[in-house]
Amino acid sequence: FIKNIPDTEVYGVDASSDMLAQAQTLLHMYLNVRLARATLGTGETAHLPFTSETFDLITCTNAFHELADPVRTLQGIANVLASEGQLILEDYAQRPSFLLWPIIEWIAR
Repeated sequence: FIKNIPDTEVYGVDASSDMLAQAQTLLHMYLNVRLARATLGTGETAHLPFTSETFDLITCTNAFHELADPVRTLQGIANVLASEGQLILEDYAQRPSFLLWPIIEWIAR
């Protein structure tokens, strides 16, 4: 994806220094990729180090289940999206399964 759109700036944000280091190792050859450390939260920009209407697209993967106030965080994320911007939110949800779900959680850990 990154190499097919060379004029696009791509930002990766994570709370984990280790995850950012892994991303840097994998993406170091792409000059249009910027990485930043931040923890999602509430507030005007959800504690993201960007100004309002910065992004055309934001993807958020496996973070919302950890948030204390996901609605206010979404409001902050909406502020850093451009007026026609899009948010893709992906997170897992625990399913009511007596046997299968504990196995999946064990594997995930």
